[in-house]
Amino acid sequence: MHTVAVMPVYNGAETVRDVVDRIPWDTVDELYMVDDGSTDDSWDVLTTLASEYDEISVLQHDENQGYGGGQKTLYDEVLEQGGDIAVMIHQDEHYAPEEIPDLVEPIEENHGTEIVFAPRHGMVSGGYPLHRYLGNRILTTFQNVTLGTDLYEFHTGFRAYSATALKEIDYHNCTNQFHFDTDIVGEIQRAGLYDTLKEVPTDCYYDDNASANPWIFSYTFNCAKSAVKYRLSTRKAQTAEIKDKNVSSTPADD
Repeated sequence: MHTVAVMPVYNGAETVRDVVDRIPWDTVDELYMVDDGSTDDSWDVLTTLASEYDEISVLQHDENQGYGGGQKTLYDEVLEQGGDIAVMIHQDEHYAPEEIPDLVEPIEENHGTEIVFAPRHGMVSGGYPLHRYLGNRILTTFQNVTLGTDLYEFHTGFRAYSATALKEIDYHNCTNQFHFDTDIVGEIQRAGLYDTLKEVPTDCYYDDNASANPWIFSYTFNCAKSAVKYRLSTRKAQTAEIKDKNVSSTPADD
């Protein structure tokens, strides 16, 4: 299978090279990166990397499209170029690129797995702030109860999708913002692919900047709202289906 790592980049000039240099090229055939309207030297770094690595292709957004918008562009490119597996990796070093094979293997084994999430274990010992870890657990519990799922974590950005799954998932219906990763779980359910999702635990690594997230409250609200939106949408669809069945089973008048 042709495996493509994908990386949205926004103001990541200081960290991108460190991540790219650690990618296991014996598993990853190509790397697609999109500069999402960065205001630093990210584009220069990306083009330099592309000149050094034959496996790298770079794209650029003239204006910032958001975390979700970057993923949409990259998944579109994977499908357009005929990739078999897309592995989402972040521009920082919070996730270990060396673990990419662990996400790819379940899909390559062809035993029904089309999607792999890598929930973060050992978050606090890895430097993740305790208050954010507790918030993560509470929010994930709410999302699981609301959507009827049983994921260990909704918020990992380390994920792999088969091209088969991406063709079925309406990811363009997801937000362009940070809660894209929640929206896409709802779209996975809509596509009937939740049972093809497997979780493979990963380690995570954070520095002192991990607590500095000015969007944490809006992110939390949007994730919760997204779960409710998809739950209500599912109920509406189920109600409509029941009504259709009742109408079709009603005997016609003589």
